[in-house]
Amino acid sequence: PVAAAAPAPPPAPAAKRQRKTVEASDAAPAGGDAAFWCAFDDNVVAKSELQLMNLRPKGLGHEVVTLWARSTKDADAKTAKAALGDVFGDAAGYWLPPPPPPAPAAS
Repeated sequence: PVAAAAPAPPPAPAAKRQRKTVEASDAAPAGGDAAFWCAFDDNVVAKSELQLMNLRPKGLGHEVVTLWARSTKDADAKTAKAALGDVFGDAAGYWLPPPPPPAPAAS
């Protein structure tokens, strides 16, 4: 009798795809584009609407993604960092801070 050959080991699992991270050194929005302040973990950066549409939060390697409704024309980087720095503490997730309350109507 001939001994049966040992079964071949299963193939190794495919390597996981590296998730994209947004860094402060990434390309800034073009001059004429409307840009908004965003925080990706601790990195506060300006992103244009087109850049934001091309980002998929699920594919990013960040725990917290925060988008601020204020334009880069309305606030500078220091103000944005203060506002976005600790919006939700250590809560992981994807957040869109609520807009400020409307101004009272003039009487």
